[in-house]
Amino acid sequence: MAEANIPLNLINEPKTRVSSRQFSLLVHKVTEQLEDEFLGLVDKKAPLGTFELMAFGAIHCGNLQEAIDRACRFYTLMIGAPNFELNINNDKARLALELPADSRQTQQFIVEAVFTAVHRFICWLVDRKVEIHEAGFHYPAPMHEQEYPLLFGKDIKFSCSQSYLSFNKEYLSMPIMQNQQSLIEFMRYAPYGFLLPPQFADSVTRRIRHELINVERVTFPTLDVLSESLHTTPSTLSRRLREENTSYQQIKDAIRRDIAIHHLTTSTIPISEISELLGYQDVSIFHRAFKKWSGVTPGAYRLSPS
Repeated sequence: MAEANIPLNLINEPKTRVSSRQFSLLVHKVTEQLEDEFLGLVDKKAPLGTFELMAFGAIHCGNLQEAIDRACRFYTLMIGAPNFELNINNDKARLALELPADSRQTQQFIVEAVFTAVHRFICWLVDRKVEIHEAGFHYPAPMHEQEYPLLFGKDIKFSCSQSYLSFNKEYLSMPIMQNQQSLIEFMRYAPYGFLLPPQFADSVTRRIRHELINVERVTFPTLDVLSESLHTTPSTLSRRLREENTSYQQIKDAIRRDIAIHHLTTSTIPISEISELLGYQDVSIFHRAFKKWSGVTPGAYRLSPS
């Protein structure tokens, strides 16, 4: 955690948040230490390079169905677990996941992590967002169930007979759009890319973040002004953001949170200056907002001097 710039005192804060880059670095460090891409969560190790080798085989397939079938067979032959199964029923494709019984205590996290990575990888293969029609999980709803729609779409079911992702079968016939060079680039930023929502040209969230992140100072235009710059109307913009399971306020909060975390963990800038940088006129308002985002105050979040 220290090497990932994550304050050690956060381990006992159940509501805290870290940035995608912090968590990505943490996963990278654990993977290297254990020499296991499954992070020691199942009894079968996935040696370093396992995923890249699987991906190399997948990019040489003709379409997404062939790539998924090859990936499922690869992990079954090479590792033995977890096991994936692709089924097609009417107009829907269902990718189910079965884990070994001895991983029961960590299965919830494994399913969340694996399904997130699988969905991002599938989207990357065909270079477009594959919409999840339905996501089912074999365990009861966890305390953080409100996070699931952000990861897996609106239709979420718990206590199912198996864990699965369901999507339109038309995606299966789409051609693979990646090659060896793009795979090298993809792996260069792994596992960071797996932690971000799929971002493609038609993503309004991506366009807004790009529009706002380029400003020299963290100031946000009104929804009317932003809509005009994106050549749409406020009502249409709000509707499209709802379809992507977010809102303009959530995007602004996420940008402020990520910038605040960056400064708190990588610099000695006073908290009052960070507050001002983020556009807060009163530092107490920043304190309340940051605690809402992360579960702790900015001072508690900041790394202690080494």
